[in-house]
Amino acid sequence: MKSVLLFCSAVALLVAGRARASSTDSAILAAMKLGDQPNYSWTAAVVRDSRSYTIEGKTLVGSYTQVTVPANLALPASNPALRGRVGRGSTDSEVVAIFKGDEKHVVETSEGWLTPAEFSTLPPAPRTGSGRRRGLVADLPLTFAISQPHEDIGIIIGSSTDLRVDDGGIVSGRLSDTAARLLLLPPGQENVAPQQAAGSFKFWISGGMLTRYEVQINGIVSVEIGGSRRLVKTSQTVTTEIKEVGTTKLTVPPEIKAKLE
Repeated sequence: MKSVLLFCSAVALLVAGRARASSTDSAILAAMKLGDQPNYSWTAAVVRDSRSYTIEGKTLVGSYTQVTVPANLALPASNPALRGRVGRGSTDSEVVAIFKGDEKHVVETSEGWLTPAEFSTLPPAPRTGSGRRRGLVADLPLTFAISQPHEDIGIIIGSSTDLRVDDGGIVSGRLSDTAARLLLLPPGQENVAPQQAAGSFKFWISGGMLTRYEVQINGIVSVEIGGSRRLVKTSQTVTTEIKEVGTTKLTVPPEIKAKLE
C-alpha cells in the first residue's frame, strides 16, 4: 500500500511539474506574440528612485512609434532654441515625439515637426507682455530615446532565469545582469552607463496575449558630471499596460517620414 501511495505521489508531482512547465511555456509564447502584431498601444508607469511619471505610446511594429512623455524627462535645459516652441499636441508639461527605431525622432512644435538638428536653427521664442516666454519649456537632449515594449519582451525572454507560474497564471522570473542593464536605461544614453544591475519581471496573460508586464531593477550607474564620472545607486519599477493590439491607428505624414529616413 505504501508503495502504491508513493507511486501515486510521484506521478502527481510529475504531472504537476509538466503542467507548470506547460503553463510557463504558453505564457512565454503569448508574450512573444506581441512582436508579431502589426500594431499596439501602451502605457508605461515608471517609478524611478524618488520620481514617478507615465509614458503613452503607439507602436507600428517594425516601423514608427509615437510617444507622449513628460517634458522634464525629454527636455532638460541645455539649448534655448526650443524654449516656447513646443506646441499643438505637446505642452509645457508633455512632449509628443515620433520615432523610427529607438533614437531617430522628430518632436511636435509650434513650427511643425522638428528633428534635434533643426532646433539649433530656431531663433529665441517670443516673450509675452509679462516678459515670460510663451510655453516656456527646457530643451531636447541629444540622448532622447525610447524603449519599445515588444523589444523589452525579447530581451526579457532571451535571458530570463527561474521562470515560474503562480496559481493566478502570472509568470515571473529573474533577469540576467545583461538584460537588467539593457532595461535599466533606454538606448542612446551617452552620459550615463549602467555598471551592474539585477532585477525581476512578471507577465500577465489574457486571451492568449500579453496584457501587462512589470520589470523591477536595482543597479549602479556611472554618471558623467562636469567632465568626471561618479557611481550612483538607482532603482526603478516599470509597469506597462498593452492595449488595442491590432487596432491601433497611427498616421505618419510623408513630411515626417522624409525627416526620419
